[in-house]
Amino acid sequence: MGSKPFAFIFFLSLMLFASPHGLFPRVEAAPAAETDVEKVYINVRRANVRDGPGPEHKALRVLSAGQGLVVLGSSGNWLKVDLGNGKAGWVNKRAVTHKPPAPVVIAQLRRELKAVQQDNETLKQEITRLSDARQDLELENSRLKAQVNVLTLQNEDLKSWRVILWAGLGLVVLLVGWGLGFLTGMFRKQADDRRYDRLMREAGTKNV
Repeated sequence: MGSKPFAFIFFLSLMLFASPHGLFPRVEAAPAAETDVEKVYINVRRANVRDGPGPEHKALRVLSAGQGLVVLGSSGNWLKVDLGNGKAGWVNKRAVTHKPPAPVVIAQLRRELKAVQQDNETLKQEITRLSDARQDLELENSRLKAQVNVLTLQNEDLKSWRVILWAGLGLVVLLVGWGLGFLTGMFRKQADDRRYDRLMREAGTKNV
């Protein structure tokens, strides 16, 4: 009875050490996170891009100083770089640098300067156009003011003539009324005179 615990412990030990991972399973390392895109620049006059990581491989292309490349991987002293159109090649690390060379920086500055100069020229043209438009508006404003002044004077003249016209019409109406009254009175007097003469004749006839 006393040998049973020892037998059990011995059997359990055999099973643990026989397991390929032992008592605890092996923990696999997590894959490394992808890093940002790495870019390098050719810092020699001419650099060969080969189809493999070594000088014994065939040269695919010759790159000039200052050309930028995107790094896809590395092997020893060689970098795998993207050549565009889905192609890749290998370039020696000693032929590249991570810092943009002076010609690249100067070219970039020249491009930025040219863009600024173009923007400045565009702004100058826009300022000139706006200045011309402003002058045109000022001339148009002056012309409209002159027209307003002329129309104002004409309106004043029309008001004066309207007063004179109404006064003339009033005088004409007065004269016409006076003339009609005079004629009416004259016709009435003539009618009265004829009536009187007729009555006198009729009275003289009766006396005879």
